[in-house]
Amino acid sequence: MGKLMLTFAVLVLAIGCHNEGDIADHRANETASLTGAENPDIPYQQFCQGYEALDAAVVANTYTADALLINVYNGALPTSFQGRNSIDSFFVATFARALERNVDLQINFKLTSRQEGKGQILDNGLYELSVSSPGQVVDHRYGKFSIVLQQELGSWKFAIDTNASATEEEYRQAVGSLIGSEGRR
Repeated sequence: MGKLMLTFAVLVLAIGCHNEGDIADHRANETASLTGAENPDIPYQQFCQGYEALDAAVVANTYTADALLINVYNGALPTSFQGRNSIDSFFVATFARALERNVDLQINFKLTSRQEGKGQILDNGLYELSVSSPGQVVDHRYGKFSIVLQQELGSWKFAIDTNASATEEEYRQAVGSLIGSEGRR
């Protein structure tokens, strides 16, 4: 019965369409609305845009309201931030330092694995952070991440974001899809 209703809904949509492209678009939109699916790469793309613009609000908006951000870097004490407001404050301070030092930031994610489950997605990968300033050589920094994405108000958001140090060699050897400024996926 469910398949019959879906077929009927697609048929009704097709009757009002003028060409095959419109029909395909309507079918894709209908399927997306039925499954609640949105591209889970969007928060990564928005995160990259926020980094380039040094806009903490854009970056913080990629997280759920009660998200957890955990930083575990070599040589530094681990730090954790709970909730979007706390995460926003962290990025406000981070971007203020970048503005103070007159540096530009660009980040790219290399997604090495994705597991989709009930209502969440588990992503693992590496990232490359490029720090540049006028007349200076670009400094590249690398890290690993494990992220849990969840739906919030119909959009995928980072619910848990853990990251740690990595080497350039680890980043270069990792096989995965590139998301960000250099490889818009």
